[in-house]
Amino acid sequence: MACLACGAASQPHAPVTPPASVAAPSLYPVQIRHPATLGMVDTEQTTPAGTPAGIACATCHDAGLRASLVARSGASSFHAGVALRHGGLSCDACHAPEDRTRLHLADGERIAFGDVMRLCGQCHGPQLRDYEHGAHGGMRGYWDLSRGPRERNSCIVCHGAHEPVYPLVIPAPPPRDRFLGVREPVAQGGGDEH
Repeated sequence: MACLACGAASQPHAPVTPPASVAAPSLYPVQIRHPATLGMVDTEQTTPAGTPAGIACATCHDAGLRASLVARSGASSFHAGVALRHGGLSCDACHAPEDRTRLHLADGERIAFGDVMRLCGQCHGPQLRDYEHGAHGGMRGYWDLSRGPRERNSCIVCHGAHEPVYPLVIPAPPPRDRFLGVREPVAQGGGDEH
């Protein structure tokens, strides 16, 4: 085969190594942001650094035991503030019953709390697809990863794991169209009539 643009012969499927001056620049990473209290029950307390403080699930839920230390001690009010409004799901739909330090997928595979997006994506496929294409999940940084890093939110940064629907809010102030100038008031009456 001949290269029509330069007249040189080309080899099909031959690897092409561009000169260093035109080589693709190194890509920056995409960082996925998780809540500070991932794998914990949120409390109203803060750490000395000012970040939210949580209590790790494993503090009370022993690995391998179905009943938690809390349930065995009779202190069941600890989870009273956790509202589970996520379809008709129960705790065991996402949390591994025998190891509360892990989540589980539909096929039973145990995953770490940091892999929560795999879990969410099983039921929320269109949202995961949109996330992967940049249309869902928020982003800070660069679209072009050759220019700088990018930071994205995991599902549970914006959506509560136990109650994912956003509460209704009233936006304020209302949007203002920047192309519409201030209009002069229209004078009432006083004009010539024909």
